[in-house]
Amino acid sequence: TFTSTPTPVYARIDAGEDAEGANLRAEPGFGSAIVTAIMNGTLVQVYPDSVEIDARQWAHVNVLPDGPEGWVLQDLLLVATPAPNW
Repeated sequence: TFTSTPTPVYARIDAGEDAEGANLRAEPGFGSAIVTAIMNGTLVQVYPDSVEIDARQWAHVNVLPDGPEGWVLQDLLLVATPAPNW
């Protein structure tokens, strides 16, 4: 039996020229604790369970290769792998 495994979605942090990176938060939302700062260019794996809070889309990510897991604003991600509905 063939089992289909979803293609992992990868992205790089891209907060723009005026910022050095993004805050990784414990939960989605600006009120959540900051786990760590992620520098621009850092590769993350994006999980499929993104959520919208206060009209902002939050992506659940894992910092690669084996870093912490948390939430970042989806606007700060430059997607390297095509993803449906991105």
